[in-house]
Amino acid sequence: MFFGVGSITKQGKNSIQYRVYLVKELKIIIHHFEKYALTTNKWADWKLFKQAVVLVEQREHLTNEGLLKLVAIKVSIKVFQIKSKIFQVLR
Repeated sequence: MFFGVGSITKQGKNSIQYRVYLVKELKIIIHHFEKYALTTNKWADWKLFKQAVVLVEQREHLTNEGLLKLVAIKVSIKVFQIKSKIFQVLR
């Protein structure tokens, strides 16, 4: 457990997973990364993830418009991940 929240589980031979289930717990993690900002290409994903948490916290995800915003954020995160992998291959 990091930050006093969430749980860690083993996923296969070479992987572990850290999960947080509550928005109030996510806010603890958000506070940490606002204080100690990411300096890698993960920063863009982080900003999008934070936007998604705010949408959920404000319960906007319960409306059609809010749900569409959440899906758009998810797609944007995936696009950043794909671009990053392509860049690594091209190096």
